[in-house]
Amino acid sequence: MRSILIYVLTSIILFTALITMVVVGGEHFNGTGILVGLALMASLILFCLFLFLQNHWLCLWYSIACLLFAVNTFLNSHRLFVGLMPDLGQSFALRVEYISMLGFLGFIWLYLYEIFSKGFNRFVLTFAVLVPAIYSAIVLLAPQAFFTHILPFVEIAIFLSAILIIINMALLVKKSVAAGSGSQAVQYILVMSVTTIHIALYSIDILTGHTLPVYDGMNLTQIGMILVLFINAVAIILNLNHTETELSTAREKEREINETNQLLARLNSLKSEFLANISHEMKTPLTVMGGYAQLTRKQITMDRVNDKTLDNLQTIFLETQRLAGLVDKLLHMSIAEANQKTNISVAVDEIINKAAEMCSPILETNKNRLATHIEKDCPPVNANPDMIIHVLFNLVGNANRHTKSDTIQISASREGTMVLFSVRDNGIGIPHELMEKIFERGISGDGGTGLGLHICKETVEAHGGTIEIENGERRIENGNRIGGGVDITFTLPIYGI
Repeated sequence: MRSILIYVLTSIILFTALITMVVVGGEHFNGTGILVGLALMASLILFCLFLFLQNHWLCLWYSIACLLFAVNTFLNSHRLFVGLMPDLGQSFALRVEYISMLGFLGFIWLYLYEIFSKGFNRFVLTFAVLVPAIYSAIVLLAPQAFFTHILPFVEIAIFLSAILIIINMALLVKKSVAAGSGSQAVQYILVMSVTTIHIALYSIDILTGHTLPVYDGMNLTQIGMILVLFINAVAIILNLNHTETELSTAREKEREINETNQLLARLNSLKSEFLANISHEMKTPLTVMGGYAQLTRKQITMDRVNDKTLDNLQTIFLETQRLAGLVDKLLHMSIAEANQKTNISVAVDEIINKAAEMCSPILETNKNRLATHIEKDCPPVNANPDMIIHVLFNLVGNANRHTKSDTIQISASREGTMVLFSVRDNGIGIPHELMEKIFERGISGDGGTGLGLHICKETVEAHGGTIEIENGERRIENGNRIGGGVDITFTLPIYGI
C-alpha cells in the first residue's frame, strides 16, 4: 500500500512540475528559466527517490540543495522575478536570495559528506555547515546594511571551507583508488572534479561581481550548476548501484550463512543420533561380556571347566573386539572434531611445562624425574594444546612404566618447517618383534590396552605431523646388558608456515 501511494505521489509531483514549466514558459523560458526548471525537476526526482529508498540521506540533502538553488536563481533573475512576482518586496527578496544560496551551500556539504561515505573530517564539515547557517541567521534577523557589509568576510570563510572540503575529497579519492574500489573511485573522482570546477566558477563570479554573462543572461556559477546537476546525477546512480551491489553481496552471504547453519544443525542432529546409537551398541557387548564372565567364574569356582568354558572365553574375546571397534569409531570422531580447532598459535614451552606438571604425580611411583630441554627461540606450533599435552602425558606415562629411578627427558627443537618433540627414557626398550606394529590399535608390550600409542599417532597425524619410535643403544654395566630405553619423536607444523 505504501509503495502505491509513493508511486501516485511521484506521478502527481512530476506531472504538476511539467505542466507548471509549460504554463510558465513563453517569454520567461530563457536560459535562466531552463536552469530553474532543471533544478526544480532534479529536486523533485531526488525527493521521490528519498521517499522510495529511505535512509538515503544524500538524495534528501541534494534535493533540498537543488530546490534552494532554483529559488536563488529565480530571485537573481530580474526578468523572471519581476514577471512572475512583481509584488514581492525587494528587502524580503534579498534576504531570501541570500538565505537560499547559503542553504544551498550547507546542504551541498551535507550531500558530499554522505556521498563520500561519511569520510570527511568532522571539524571541517562542522565549520563548512556552521558558516552559512550562522550567516543565514544574521541575514534573517539583522538589518540589511549590516549583513551586506560583512558579506565579503563570509565569502572568504565559505571559500576557505570549500578548500578544506576539496582537500578532504582528494584524500578520500586517493584512499579509494589505493583500495581498488572501481565504481566508488570513479564516483568520488567525478564529484570532486565537478565540485572543484563549480567552486572555481563561483569564485570568479564573486571576484568579478557577477558581471560576466555567458549565455542568455546566465553567469558562470549557473553554467557550472548545469554541469553539477548532470555529473552528480551520474554520481548518485553510481552510488545507488554500489549500494545495491553491497546489498546483493550481503544477501548472498546471509543466504550462505543460513544454508551453513541448516547444515550444521543437521550435522549436530546426526552427531547426537550417532552418539545415541553407539551408546546403545556399546551396552550390548558389555552386557554379553558381563554375563559370560559371570558364568565362566561359576564354572571355575565349581571346578567344572570344559569345552563350554572355552567357548565362553571366545565369546568374551569377540565382544571385546567389537567393543574396541566402537571405541575406535569414537576416537576417530573426536580427533576429527579436535582437528577443526587446531589453527591456534601455541608456544612450545607452554605445552611442555603443562605436560610436565601433569606428569609429576605419576613419576613418583617409580622414583623417576623429568628433565626438559627446549631449543632457544623455538617457534610456536599450529596445534590444539590440550590434545598435544595429552600426547606427551601418554608418552611420559609409557616411559615411566618401563623406567625406574632414572630420568625421562622431553625436548623440542626446530626442524625445517616443523618442530620436533622427543620423549626419551633409559628403560628396557621395546621388543624387536613389536616395533613395526607398535602404533597399531591393541598392540602392547606390557599387557596394556594398546590404545595409548595408537591415539598418539592419530592425534599427531591429524595435526599434520608424523611420529616415530626407536630403541636406544644397549650398554654394559657390571657385566649386565642394560636396555637403552626408547626414543619417541613426533613433529608439529610451525604456526604461520
